[in-house]
Order: sequence, then structure tokens, then C-alpha cells
Amino acid sequence: MGMTIEGLKNNFSRKAFLRGLAVVLLLYLAATAYIWVFAKKTAEMQQSKLVSQTVLIEHPHAEKTTAPTTTAPHHDSSTPPPAQDTHHAENAAKDAALPEHPETNTHETMESGFLKAPVEGLFETTPEGRLPVIRKKDGLTPAQAYRRPFDRYATDKPLVSIVIMDMGLSNAATESAIRTMPPEVSFVISPYSPAPDFWMNEAKARGHEVWLGLPLESETYPLHDPGPHTMLIRAPLQQNKNKLSWLLGRAVGYVGFVTTPDPVFMKSITDMRPILNDIFERGLAFVDSSKIPETMPQTMAFGMHAPYASIDLVIDQSATQEDIQKALEKLEKIAADKGSAIGIIHPLPVSYQATLRWLEGLSEKGYTLAPLSTQTGL
Repeated sequence: MGMTIEGLKNNFSRKAFLRGLAVVLLLYLAATAYIWVFAKKTAEMQQSKLVSQTVLIEHPHAEKTTAPTTTAPHHDSSTPPPAQDTHHAENAAKDAALPEHPETNTHETMESGFLKAPVEGLFETTPEGRLPVIRKKDGLTPAQAYRRPFDRYATDKPLVSIVIMDMGLSNAATESAIRTMPPEVSFVISPYSPAPDFWMNEAKARGHEVWLGLPLESETYPLHDPGPHTMLIRAPLQQNKNKLSWLLGRAVGYVGFVTTPDPVFMKSITDMRPILNDIFERGLAFVDSSKIPETMPQTMAFGMHAPYASIDLVIDQSATQEDIQKALEKLEKIAADKGSAIGIIHPLPVSYQATLRWLEGLSEKGYTLAPLSTQTGL
């Protein structure tokens, strides 16, 4: 029926078994070697294909520091452009004739009349960028050099200044303001703009005076956070100074700083005094947007002969056509009572449209539209 276990043992050949085992091992080694060589060559072929197809990907928010062009830097924006039906305002921006700066004899001016930035002697090069300084040879300050020239004594009408905050964050909103707003309207570039120098140069080329936003801790912080470089109460002084250095180096050619709304940081004299001292010592102007301005900044400005002003009204606090119109009428009354007034708006279509309509009849009402620097004593 079959072989017994004893029979299998008798027929088993140790030598034949070893030969078979050797053959199996050789075949296994040969297969392994073939697979390794083939896989290596395949990997090299695939790698060469990958290398040949590699491309350099530029970060979409990379800062642009080259000379301005007519094409805006590309980044996503959800803010729609306001209506473009302000032919008079656009022509005013194009055709504005600005007087020469009385503070300097240089002829290095833009077509719009502004001094080209950077002006020699008005900056120092640091790891944070080019920071503004007062020029040693003649005492010319950045605020004097980069302001929009305006003769405040050429009119006896009340002065009104309109300031647009948060410029440079939305391409559509910023470009629309540059093209439609009268050149006397001043812009505040956000320090978080991906391309602050680009927008600063574009705005100045159309006659607009440009400032930088100064993020300070607000009443509602951290619910409303002005960003990672916001100066905070009770933070180490050096930490706040490092933030200021970063802000100072964001662009070249601005007049000074305008604070973020309702800055509770201003109420802390211990925290605010050294920051404001650094700003004034660099020859920059300062505008406080507090609802009720503190006396300390004004006192410091007076003692240091520095340019200072405070905002009178946030025009689009309630961003409806009716409320904005009421706020603009209130701004007129403030200007009539005080002789001057400053109102700020934000880059919103409703704010642009209402303000542009109001500006068309401002002169007929007996008011003069003036750049923000005029309100600071420059």
C-alpha cells in the first residue's frame, strides 16, 4: 500500500538533499540580485524624470520691494471694487500740481511732486530694513520730506482731512481708492500688507500722502487682535521695541504712524512713552485714533516739537449709506467749530461711494480738503 517510515529512511539520501538545497539557495540569490539591480535602475530612471520636471514655486504672498509697476501684486481678495463713476476725482488725482518742498533743494521728485524715497540721509540700514532717521546735515525729517505739500495759510476755510485705513490688504480696494479718490485724501498702509512699498509708491504717484498703521492693544483685545506685531500692555519693553523696529522697516517714504482704533495701550504711560519717544526721535509724525485722546502724547509732541494730531470721527463705524452720510455731516460741524477735522474710513465699497459723493460738494459748502499731515502742524 505504501512505503513505511522505515522504508523512507532507507531510501533517503543526505547527499541528494544537500544538492537540492544548494540549487534552491542559488536560485534564490540569483533572483534577489536581479530584483535589486533592476529596481535600482528603475529608481534612477524615475528620479531623472522627476528632476527634469521640477519647477520653482513662488510663495503667493512674497513681499515685492521692486519699483512700482502698473500691475498690482497678486493675492486673493474678497473685497469687491467700489463703483468707478467719479470722473472728476480721477482727473483731479492725475492732474494735481504740487508745489516744491520748501525744506530741501533736491530735484529728485516724482511726477506727482513727492520726493522720491528713499531720500539720502533719511534712513539707516538695519537687519529689520531701512529705518527712518532725521538727516544730520540739515535736520530734515522723514515727516517733512514725505508729506504732501500743502499751504495751510492759502485758505481761510475750515480744513477737513479724510484718511483711509488698512490700505494694501485688498488689491481691488486699494487700487480703486488710488484711482478714484482726490489726491488730498491720505492713505494708511497696513504693516501686514504683502507689498507695502508697492502700494506706497503707487499711491504717491497719484498724489496721495501715505502713512503706516501702528497696531496697539485695543479695548477689545484679544477678541479683536490687530496682528502678531501688536504692542501689548505689560509686555517687556524690549519686546515692544522689537515690534516697533519691524514696523518701522516695513516700507520707506511714509510720513508717520496712525494707531489702530481705540488703542487702550495709549492709556499706559509706562508702556507708551518710550515707544512714542522713539517715533518722534526718528522725525515721524503721530496720529492718535483714540475716542478720547490721552494728554500724554500731545504733551510729548509739544515738548519735542513733533507733529501730532488725533482723529475726530470714525465715519463708517456703522457701514450703511444713511449712517455714513450722517457721520460726514457731523464731521462738517466739527470742522466748522474747531477750524479743522479728521475723519477715517475703511476700504469698503459703501464707504468709498458715500465719501466720494460728499467730497464733490465739499468746496461749495465752504470747506477745504487737506492731507492729514496738515493737521499735525507740519
